[in-house]
Amino acid sequence: MKKTIIALAVAAAAVATGANAAEVYNADGTSVALGGRVEARLQLQDGEANDLTRARFNFVGKQQVTDNLYGLAKFETEWSSTTSDGEPDGDSDGDSLTNRYIYAGIGTQAGEITYGKQDGALVKLTNFTDIMSTWGKEASVNGSATGTGQSDHYIALANRTDNYLAYNAQFDTLGVSAGYRFADGSTSTDGDSKDNNDQDGYALALTYGFGDTGVVVGAGYADQNDNGQTVLTTSFTYEDLYLAALYTHIDYDDNAVDNYDGYEFAAAYTIDKTKLIATYNKGDWNDQGDTADAISVEANYYFTPSFDAYVGYRWNLLEGSDVTNNVDAQDQAMAGLLYTF
Repeated sequence: MKKTIIALAVAAAAVATGANAAEVYNADGTSVALGGRVEARLQLQDGEANDLTRARFNFVGKQQVTDNLYGLAKFETEWSSTTSDGEPDGDSDGDSLTNRYIYAGIGTQAGEITYGKQDGALVKLTNFTDIMSTWGKEASVNGSATGTGQSDHYIALANRTDNYLAYNAQFDTLGVSAGYRFADGSTSTDGDSKDNNDQDGYALALTYGFGDTGVVVGAGYADQNDNGQTVLTTSFTYEDLYLAALYTHIDYDDNAVDNYDGYEFAAAYTIDKTKLIATYNKGDWNDQGDTADAISVEANYYFTPSFDAYVGYRWNLLEGSDVTNNVDAQDQAMAGLLYTF
């Protein structure tokens, strides 16, 4: 196996600064790239068809300051036909608008330091198994536990987060991602001071590729508001086959909330222009029942590298006793057309 394959495997697990962006200007040390996607998505559940169509637009700028120093910035926004809670918006004109990334920073050969809304360090690891167009991260990021009083079962640094100072670097097959999230301040009730929401925290993630073996491993830890999340992951690439596994554990400081364990497995195989993907996600809030238990499959056909179609089906293995609403234990199907520019 050639070393370029390992490099691609590592890159797939790393946080990309300007993925899918096309350079539209480059002169006098200044470059500007524009990119995005338009994705028509049809979801079928309980005999009903829902429109989950979305579109994204991003801007990536880079300014060369010296031979070894440059400035960078990224902005990405998403328009969606779903509401803020993920439900279809119907015929309403109130389609949601979300700013996914807004950050700027400086970079050298030793890495990039950025501040703003961006990926937390653990995203470098959850990307190992988050490879579907339809569903993903159900055990490591998405979802919630019934009856625990917790809205999410992850540390914010396992997802995009704002008020975040990050460091990202790639040294051959060693990837490093670290960062600190500052607590958000708000005016006190009496108006005399600023209070914070105690959501400050830090994270560190490392990935490493073993020569020409096709094996990449990753490990990371995040601590936020005295809650700690550990993530361990690995992947194997051989020609057109990709396999990955992830384990996450959250240790909650709140004694009223049980600790959490999550498992994710992913497999993909490419045949000419067709890519077949299967994943399994299992989340267990100790003594509280499962929060995720699903098998998902997907088939993608790439007409061109920037235009593809996909269909997917998700078997939800949760029982009625695991969820508050019966619909949360139902299967889903999805089909989509994706144009990336």
